Amino acid sequence: MKRILLVRPDGIGDFIIFSAVAEEYHKVFPEYRIDILCSPVVRELAETIPFVGRVISLDVRKLFRKKHFLYHLFWALRLRAMRYDKVICPVFSRNKVTDFIVKTVRANEKVVFDGDGANDPGNARFRNNKFFTHVVGSTPGMAPEIERNAEFINQLGWTLDGKNLKTKIWFSSEDDQSFHKLQKSFGLEKWKYICLFPGSGSPIRYWSNENWARLIANFSASDPLIKIVLLGGVRERQLVEDITNIIEIPRERILKIVGTASLRLSAKVIENAKLLISTESSAVHMAAAVGTPNICIMGGGHFGRFFPYGDLAKNKIVYRRMDCYGCNWKCIYEKTKCIQEIGIDFVLKEAGHFL
Repeated sequence: MKRILLVRPDGIGDFIIFSAVAEEYHKVFPEYRIDILCSPVVRELAETIPFVGRVISLDVRKLFRKKHFLYHLFWALRLRAMRYDKVICPVFSRNKVTDFIVKTVRANEKVVFDGDGANDPGNARFRNNKFFTHVVGSTPGMAPEIERNAEFINQLGWTLDGKNLKTKIWFSSEDDQSFHKLQKSFGLEKWKYICLFPGSGSPIRYWSNENWARLIANFSASDPLIKIVLLGGVRERQLVEDITNIIEIPRERILKIVGTASLRLSAKVIENAKLLISTESSAVHMAAAVGTPNICIMGGGHFGRFFPYGDLAKNKIVYRRMDCYGCNWKCIYEKTKCIQEIGIDFVLKEAGHFL
C-alpha cells in the first residue's frame, strides 16, 4: 500500500486545531496509508485517530542542541532510513526543524506550506524550498490557523470551507472508564463544576495568581454547590499550589488534577464541566473540541490566529486591546500588560452568560 507521512511536530493546541482537517487527508488520499510524525506530548491524541496508521513521536526541542547531539544523530539516521511516497508538512509557521524533517525523509513527493516568518525570522525557508517538490501558496496577511489548515488541503485538490470546521478528540472506552472512576472518587456531578486552567505554553501568557484566587472565591460565594477543578500538567503544579495557598474557602470545594491525568482524561473532565476558564492554552482547544463553553483570557501576541474559532457562542475571549497587538510574544513591557490588566470583572461578566 502506498504511504504518506504527515508531519505535525507542534504543540497540543496546534494539533487539536489540525484535528479539524485530519480526516480530510484520508478522504483526499483513500488509497494511501497515512502515518503521522508528531511531538511526544500529543502522541496519545494521535493514537486514537481511527484512520492513522503509524504514530511516530519525535521531540523536536532536542534537535540541533549540543547537549542532545546523540538524540539528533539518531533521528537524522532514522529519518533518512524512512521511505514514503509522499511527505506532507502542513505547518504554516515553518522552522528549521520542520524543514529538516521533510528534507531528510526519502520520498518521491515533498509538500510544504510557503508559511510566514513567525518561527523563521531569517527566512531560511525560502532557501529550503528547492528541496521540496511542491510549496503550497497562502493568502497574505493574518488568518485563523484553522482556516490555514483548510487552505493548505484545498491546494491539494480538495474543497473545504475553513469557517465551518470542527475540531475533535477521539476517545477510547478506557478514557470513559477512567473518567467514571475519577468522577466517583471526587463526587464530580456532570455540569456541576467549573474547570480552571491557569497555565499556558509560556509563562508570558499567565494571568496573575491573585486574579485566579479572586475568581475562585467569587464562584464559591455565588454558588455554594459548585465545585472548582484546577487542571494542569506537571509544570503547573507549583503554579496551582501558589494559587490555592491564597484561597480562603473549604478545600473540599477544590479538586486539583495537576500532572496526574492524561490529555484525553483531562479532555473528558472538561467535556463534563459546566464551564472552562483558561489562558490561551491547550485547555481552550480541548473545550472547543468537546463542546464545553469556555472563556479564554487572551493576550495580543497571536491575537485572532489560534483562538477563538468554531461555535463563537461557546468559545469566548476576554482581552485588552493595545497598539502593540500582533507582537508574536516579543513583549516590549516588563510584564504582559495586555493580559495582566484584564480584570476579573470582564471574566465574570462572560461567565455569567453560561452560569
